[in-house]
Amino acid sequence: MRRLLVLLLVTSLTGCGINVGGNGSRSAINTDIFLLDISGSSINGAGSFNSEDHSTSSLASRQVQIRSKLSRAISENTAIYFGFVMKSYGEQELRSLVAPKLFLDIKYFVDEDMNNEVRRKDTREGISEIWLKLLNSSDVNTSTCASNVASQLVNKSGGKLSNSHANSIGSQLCSSAKNSQDVITQLQENPKNLGSDIQGAIDRTLEKISSEERRLFAPDGKAVTLNPRIILVSDLMQKMQSGYLPEAIKPLKDKNAACTFATESAASHNLTYDGSPILISDGFGGTSNNIVESERDKLKEYWSCWLKTRGIFDIDLGARGIDLGNL
Repeated sequence: MRRLLVLLLVTSLTGCGINVGGNGSRSAINTDIFLLDISGSSINGAGSFNSEDHSTSSLASRQVQIRSKLSRAISENTAIYFGFVMKSYGEQELRSLVAPKLFLDIKYFVDEDMNNEVRRKDTREGISEIWLKLLNSSDVNTSTCASNVASQLVNKSGGKLSNSHANSIGSQLCSSAKNSQDVITQLQENPKNLGSDIQGAIDRTLEKISSEERRLFAPDGKAVTLNPRIILVSDLMQKMQSGYLPEAIKPLKDKNAACTFATESAASHNLTYDGSPILISDGFGGTSNNIVESERDKLKEYWSCWLKTRGIFDIDLGARGIDLGNL
């Protein structure tokens, strides 16, 4: 309910991409979370995740797509997180590539130091240019990265951006670029079966977003809302205690029974995030193991019902082939 009210009230502040509602309402930052499943059932031994396979869904292509998305993160004012789906809930880790705080600082520091809108626009464009260079630069691994970027930021602002503000933004840009480069490097390496606790990955994601949101405040002291969009790249073959999910739902009569099974298994779950996340799945049912249509329908219903127990109602369970870079 809180998120619905925020979305109904928001209006855009000029040039910053951070939405702010009426008096007393929260700022809102769009946030994309990429969860990548490279478990055994998702990996196609013939090359679906092989570096020589250049289909939209190959791991080599995913690396290009993530890089494309990251390159536009600053200009599109979208925070980016990334995580691999792992074997268990305890192993899940969601990594901040472009943190929400960066957009708050860019917005408020630029507005505070400059009262000329043309100068503000030029400074923001300069920040985007610096970001693009950092994504492909080895300077992010040096101790002088932040200070070098800070000097560039002051120059881009025509000397208007204060040194303290430039240093803060520069440090965050360097850290974000380094984290992004690390993830891209991981995607270039040979994949291995990391596991398939998809539910654990989603729960960890919601906990992470909730935790991040509690720590975010605009300079005026107002709390900040994150508008999360979870992009789950997975065939949704969840590993259960009794085997893979399709085996668990196979004895069930129909998709209604699959929905009941999903909700009953989540009866004791307490929501950790009270927003309204969006979830887009790429690869549903695209497993190396064939699934008959009736089982596929039950599997889809199971996931739709289970995700609703996590407060996720805007759900798109798509087949493999989405270009993540264009989302």
